[in-house]
Amino acid sequence: MELKQKIINELERKDFPNLQFLYSEEVLNIAEDILLEFLDEEKKKFNDKLQTEDKEITFDLFEEESNLSFFWGLLNHLSSVKSGDKVREVIENVEPKLNDFYNEISYSKRYFEMFEYCFNNCSLNLEQKKIIEDTIIAFKVK
Repeated sequence: MELKQKIINELERKDFPNLQFLYSEEVLNIAEDILLEFLDEEKKKFNDKLQTEDKEITFDLFEEESNLSFFWGLLNHLSSVKSGDKVREVIENVEPKLNDFYNEISYSKRYFEMFEYCFNNCSLNLEQKKIIEDTIIAFKVK
């Protein structure tokens, strides 16, 4: 099994991932490439999501855990507890691209409209309603 697939398998485990493996030099050496691949995948998913017709919008459309955010979070954690040159380099190289993508999401008029549609037209429980409402407020603040 190739290293990338081993990393994906570890990130998708039901229990806690093997951090010794994910923080290994072998993984850190390809972490930037993996993160950028995950970022490209997330951009495609986001653009596909924006094409969703209003009548197909549900709360579940917005609920996704991604390998990108999980791996990025783990690497940031490593950087804060045991910083090293390689992990700092990965973060410095990937962070601007990731921030650009997150800004694209945060300032997407269509995405905002999808949240509003969900809030006004979907059957939501109290927790879901609060999550959608807080997201709408965050869009308006930006």
